[in-house]
Amino acid sequence: MSVVTDTAREFYIQQTISGQNHEVIQAGKRKLALDSFEKAVELNPNISYAQNNLGLTLIYEKRYDDAIEALEAATELEPVEGFMWNNLGMAYEHVDRLDDAREAYGKATEMENDNARESLARLQGVKSVIKTAKVDSEPKAGVTPPPATTSTQ
Repeated sequence: MSVVTDTAREFYIQQTISGQNHEVIQAGKRKLALDSFEKAVELNPNISYAQNNLGLTLIYEKRYDDAIEALEAATELEPVEGFMWNNLGMAYEHVDRLDDAREAYGKATEMENDNARESLARLQGVKSVIKTAKVDSEPKAGVTPPPATTSTQ
């Protein structure tokens, strides 16, 4: 378990405030990222990049409602950034708010965001991403699988 030192935390907070800290999420330092993004938003909730990076980190942490809150704040502060709308679309999609996801992806595509364009196309005609039926490939405990059938032709 890594300990976040005050020096490292201050460095990442400053990087976050200046909008240069997205790499820490990808580098697998999510605890440090989450801590610094939360602190940066606490210090100044009007920094769209801090709100966006906090939201993206919260998506990785599967805290989707919190992610939506941060990403909605980010897109309010910076409505012309396609990647922020794309991230908001991802968060909406995780909680099965597909109409909201389509709207967010649509706004991102207007800003030439290719990821959003692909996501929007993937969601066409989909009613739910959570309630989609899955076929079990393995029998459940206590259930005898049906006998294998063979074709005589």
